[in-house]
Amino acid sequence: MHGTREVRTRTADVHSERAASVHSRAMSTSRDSAMVLPLDDEAALFRWTGERLEQREGVSIPRTAPWAASIEGDLLCYAAKNELTIVRGVFSGEPEAPQVIAVPGKEYDFHCVALKGGVLFAAGRCGEEIIGWLDTEADEPVWRPLEVHTDAKHWGKSVDSLLIDGDRLIGLDDILLPKWWLVYDASDPRASRLVEHPSLAPHSTYEVFHHATLAHEVVAAVSWSINHGVASVHLSLYERGTLSEIGSVRAAAGPLSARFGGRSREGARDFLHVDGFDELLVLSAGSEGVGLLDLREIDTVARPRENASRLASYRAEFATRVNEKLRWRSREGHAAVRAYFCDAAHVAISWQNAAGQCWVELVKVQS
Repeated sequence: MHGTREVRTRTADVHSERAASVHSRAMSTSRDSAMVLPLDDEAALFRWTGERLEQREGVSIPRTAPWAASIEGDLLCYAAKNELTIVRGVFSGEPEAPQVIAVPGKEYDFHCVALKGGVLFAAGRCGEEIIGWLDTEADEPVWRPLEVHTDAKHWGKSVDSLLIDGDRLIGLDDILLPKWWLVYDASDPRASRLVEHPSLAPHSTYEVFHHATLAHEVVAAVSWSINHGVASVHLSLYERGTLSEIGSVRAAAGPLSARFGGRSREGARDFLHVDGFDELLVLSAGSEGVGLLDLREIDTVARPRENASRLASYRAEFATRVNEKLRWRSREGHAAVRAYFCDAAHVAISWQNAAGQCWVELVKVQS
C-alpha cells in the first residue's frame, strides 16, 4: 500500500487580532485537502485529513513545477516546460506510473495548471495558444487550445496563474501590455468558453504573477516586476466578482525575488506565495517568514479610478493598513517559501535553510 508519514503539529504565535472569532464564526473549520510543498531538494505531496498532515510517500515532483491535485479524482498533475504529467492513484493506494503528455512545439512553456471535473487546464507562454486543456479521464489525453481574444494572441503573451472559482476559470495575463483577465465559463469544463476579458492594470513593467488565490470575496496575487534594473514585489487584492483592484502593497524585491532579475535594495522583501481560506490569507515572504492577514480587518471594496489623487491616497492608506495587520511568524536562518492553509486553525509551511534545503512544519494558529 501507498505509505504515509505524518508531519507533527507545533503551536505557533501566528495570530490575528480577531483570531478568536475565526474559530467561532459559522464556517467550515476543517477540510480534506491536498498540497504540494518543497521538501529537501524536490517537492512532496501532502494530504490534510482534518486531523493530521500526511506526506504521500513515493510521490515527488520538481520543486518549482506548477501543480494541481484532486482527492476525489485520485490524481496529481504537474507541468514542466512543454510537458504535462498525470499521476493517478496517489491518494488511494500505490501510485501508477506517470503519464507524460508532450505538447508539440518548442515554444510551449507551461506556467500554471488547474483541475476541474477531470479536465486539466494549463497555461503559460505558448505562442498564440496561451491556455488550453486535456481530459485526464481519456486513455490518450489530447491537448486542445482554448479561445483567447485578439489582444492576447500576439507573440510573447503569457498566462501565469489560473484559478477555479465555481464555474469560472480565471487566468491572469502576464508581462506584455496591455494586460487582461481571461474569464471562461467552465460549467462544462470540456466545453469551456471565453465570456469576458476585463483589463488588468499593471503595477510596473515586466510584471510576472507568481501565484493567485481565492479568499472569501477577494482574489489575492503576488507578483514581481522590474523597471530600469530595479526589481519590485507586489501583494495585490482584487474584488472576486468584478476583478477590480482594491489595492496593493509594493516593496523592493528581496534576495529570493531578485534572482528573477534586477538589483536588490536595502529594506527589500520577498513575496513568494499566497494562499487563502475563508477570510484569511497567508503570505510566504522569505526571511520575514509567513504573514497572516484577516481580511475583515481591512477595507476590501474597490474604489473608482476616475479621481486619480483620491485613489492614490486611498491605496497608500490601504498598503499601510495591510502592513499593520499582517501578523508574522519567522525562523532565524530560514526563509518561508510556500505555505498553505489546511483549515482555519492550521497552516503548513515549507522553510528553506541557507543551503537551499527545505523542510515542512505544521503550525496551529492560536487565538
